[in-house]
Amino acid sequence: MLIDEILQAPVADTRLYSAFLIRATPYAQPVASALGSSLGRVRLDRSPLLAARLLEALRILGGGSQRALAERLTDPSLPFAVQEAAFRALGHVGGTSAPAFWPQVFARHSPRAQAGGGSQRLLGHAVYAIAMERDLPHLRRIAADPALPGPVRAAARWWLSLPSHMLASAEH
Repeated sequence: MLIDEILQAPVADTRLYSAFLIRATPYAQPVASALGSSLGRVRLDRSPLLAARLLEALRILGGGSQRALAERLTDPSLPFAVQEAAFRALGHVGGTSAPAFWPQVFARHSPRAQAGGGSQRLLGHAVYAIAMERDLPHLRRIAADPALPGPVRAAARWWLSLPSHMLASAEH
Protein backbone atom coordinates (compact mmCIF):
# COMPACT_ATOMS: atom_id res chain seq x y z
CA MET A 1 0.00 0.00 0.00
CA LEU A 2 2.70 2.54 0.94
CA ILE A 3 4.80 1.75 -2.12
CA ASP A 4 1.73 2.18 -4.30
CA GLU A 5 1.14 5.57 -2.64
CA ILE A 6 4.78 6.57 -3.22
CA LEU A 7 4.42 5.93 -6.94
CA GLN A 8 0.76 6.61 -7.68
CA ALA A 9 -0.75 9.08 -5.20
CA PRO A 10 -1.85 12.25 -7.00
CA VAL A 11 -0.95 14.44 -4.01
CA ALA A 12 2.77 15.09 -3.54
CA ASP A 13 2.45 15.24 0.26
CA THR A 14 0.91 11.77 0.31
CA ARG A 15 3.87 10.43 -1.67
CA LEU A 16 6.31 12.20 0.64
CA TYR A 17 4.68 11.03 3.88
CA SER A 18 4.48 7.46 2.59
CA ALA A 19 8.21 7.51 1.88
CA PHE A 20 8.90 8.87 5.38
CA LEU A 21 6.79 6.10 6.89
CA ILE A 22 8.81 3.47 5.05
CA ARG A 23 12.05 5.20 6.05
CA ALA A 24 11.07 4.75 9.70
CA THR A 25 10.98 0.96 9.32
CA PRO A 26 13.61 -1.74 8.86
CA TYR A 27 12.39 -2.00 5.25
CA ALA A 28 13.85 1.35 4.16
CA GLN A 29 17.06 -0.01 2.65
CA PRO A 30 15.47 -3.00 0.86
CA VAL A 31 12.73 -0.75 -0.55
CA ALA A 32 15.35 1.77 -1.72
CA SER A 33 17.27 -1.03 -3.44
CA ALA A 34 14.11 -2.27 -5.13
CA LEU A 35 13.13 1.22 -6.25
CA GLY A 36 16.64 1.82 -7.60
CA SER A 37 16.55 -1.47 -9.48
CA SER A 38 13.15 -0.57 -10.90
CA LEU A 39 14.41 2.83 -11.97
CA GLY A 40 17.27 1.15 -13.80
CA ARG A 41 14.73 -0.79 -15.89
CA VAL A 42 12.37 2.07 -16.73
CA ARG A 43 12.31 3.30 -20.33
CA LEU A 44 13.00 6.92 -19.50
CA ASP A 45 11.75 8.24 -22.83
CA ARG A 46 8.42 6.42 -22.46
CA SER A 47 7.85 6.71 -18.71
CA PRO A 48 9.37 9.97 -17.48
CA LEU A 49 6.65 10.39 -14.83
CA LEU A 50 7.35 6.95 -13.35
CA ALA A 51 11.08 7.68 -13.36
CA ALA A 52 10.45 11.02 -11.64
CA ARG A 53 8.27 9.36 -8.98
CA LEU A 54 10.95 6.73 -8.31
CA LEU A 55 13.58 9.45 -7.96
CA GLU A 56 11.25 11.39 -5.67
CA ALA A 57 11.01 8.35 -3.39
CA LEU A 58 14.76 7.84 -3.47
CA ARG A 59 15.21 11.41 -2.18
CA ILE A 60 13.87 10.08 1.11
CA LEU A 61 14.90 6.43 1.05
CA GLY A 62 18.03 6.29 -1.09
CA GLY A 63 21.66 5.85 -0.14
CA GLY A 64 25.01 6.07 -1.88
CA SER A 65 24.27 3.45 -4.54
CA GLN A 66 21.05 5.22 -5.50
CA ARG A 67 22.93 8.54 -5.57
CA ALA A 68 25.12 7.22 -8.37
CA LEU A 69 21.97 6.34 -10.33
CA ALA A 70 20.52 9.83 -9.76
CA GLU A 71 23.81 11.37 -10.92
CA ARG A 72 23.61 9.44 -14.19
CA LEU A 73 20.06 10.70 -14.74
CA THR A 74 21.17 14.34 -14.86
CA ASP A 75 22.26 13.74 -18.46
CA PRO A 76 20.97 16.53 -20.74
CA SER A 77 19.86 14.00 -23.35
CA LEU A 78 17.15 12.65 -21.03
CA PRO A 79 13.62 14.06 -20.70
CA PHE A 80 13.58 17.27 -18.65
CA ALA A 81 11.24 15.77 -16.02
CA VAL A 82 13.75 12.98 -15.36
CA GLN A 83 16.67 15.41 -15.16
CA GLU A 84 14.83 17.70 -12.78
CA ALA A 85 13.78 14.83 -10.50
CA ALA A 86 17.39 13.58 -10.48
CA PHE A 87 18.74 17.01 -9.54
CA ARG A 88 16.13 17.36 -6.79
CA ALA A 89 16.98 13.89 -5.48
CA LEU A 90 20.67 14.76 -5.23
CA GLY A 91 19.88 17.35 -2.57
CA HIS A 92 18.71 14.66 -0.16
CA VAL A 93 19.69 11.16 -1.22
CA GLY A 94 22.48 9.63 0.86
CA GLY A 95 26.16 9.80 0.01
CA THR A 96 28.13 12.58 -1.61
CA SER A 97 29.18 13.24 -5.18
CA ALA A 98 32.74 12.83 -6.39
CA PRO A 99 34.63 16.15 -6.66
CA ALA A 100 34.60 16.03 -10.47
CA PHE A 101 30.83 15.48 -10.73
CA TRP A 102 29.53 19.02 -10.15
CA PRO A 103 31.99 20.81 -12.48
CA GLN A 104 30.96 18.36 -15.22
CA VAL A 105 27.29 19.02 -14.51
CA PHE A 106 27.77 22.78 -14.73
CA ALA A 107 29.68 22.41 -17.99
CA ARG A 108 26.94 20.23 -19.54
CA HIS A 109 24.03 22.32 -18.25
CA SER A 110 25.41 25.81 -18.64
CA PRO A 111 23.13 28.14 -20.60
CA ARG A 112 25.68 28.17 -23.42
CA ALA A 113 25.66 24.36 -23.63
CA GLN A 114 21.85 24.12 -23.52
CA ALA A 115 19.45 25.37 -26.15
CA GLY A 116 16.41 25.20 -23.85
CA GLY A 117 15.52 27.49 -20.99
CA GLY A 118 15.50 24.85 -18.27
CA SER A 119 19.21 24.88 -17.51
CA GLN A 120 18.87 27.70 -14.98
CA ARG A 121 16.26 25.76 -13.02
CA LEU A 122 18.39 22.61 -13.03
CA LEU A 123 21.46 24.56 -11.95
CA GLY A 124 19.42 26.05 -9.11
CA HIS A 125 18.67 22.52 -7.91
CA ALA A 126 22.37 21.72 -8.28
CA VAL A 127 23.30 24.67 -6.04
CA TYR A 128 20.90 23.35 -3.40
CA ALA A 129 22.43 19.87 -3.60
CA ILE A 130 25.96 21.30 -3.34
CA ALA A 131 24.88 23.31 -0.29
CA MET A 132 23.42 20.18 1.30
CA GLU A 133 26.82 18.54 0.81
CA ARG A 134 28.29 21.63 2.47
CA ASP A 135 30.76 22.08 -0.37
CA LEU A 136 31.57 25.71 0.37
CA PRO A 137 34.54 25.97 -2.03
CA HIS A 138 32.32 24.89 -4.88
CA LEU A 139 29.59 27.34 -3.84
CA ARG A 140 32.22 30.10 -3.88
CA ARG A 141 33.24 29.16 -7.44
CA ILE A 142 29.60 29.23 -8.56
CA ALA A 143 28.95 32.58 -6.88
CA ALA A 144 31.95 34.10 -8.67
CA ASP A 145 31.39 32.63 -12.15
CA PRO A 146 30.13 35.42 -14.44
CA ALA A 147 29.20 32.88 -17.12
CA LEU A 148 26.43 31.47 -14.91
CA PRO A 149 22.95 33.01 -14.74
CA GLY A 150 22.50 35.68 -12.07
CA PRO A 151 19.88 33.73 -10.08
CA VAL A 152 22.19 30.70 -9.87
CA ARG A 153 25.06 32.87 -8.59
CA ALA A 154 22.67 34.61 -6.19
CA ALA A 155 21.51 31.27 -4.78
CA ALA A 156 25.12 30.25 -4.14
CA ARG A 157 25.79 33.62 -2.46
CA TRP A 158 22.70 33.16 -0.29
CA TRP A 159 23.95 29.79 0.98
CA LEU A 160 27.37 31.27 1.60
CA SER A 161 25.83 34.15 3.57
CA LEU A 162 24.24 31.83 6.13
CA PRO A 163 25.91 31.67 9.50
CA SER A 164 27.94 28.46 9.79
CA HIS A 165 25.71 27.06 12.55
CA MET A 166 22.66 27.40 10.31
CA LEU A 167 24.35 25.74 7.36
CA ALA A 168 25.59 22.94 9.61
CA SER A 169 22.04 22.35 10.84
CA ALA A 170 20.69 21.70 7.31
CA GLU A 171 19.87 18.03 6.97
CA HIS A 172 20.44 15.75 4.01
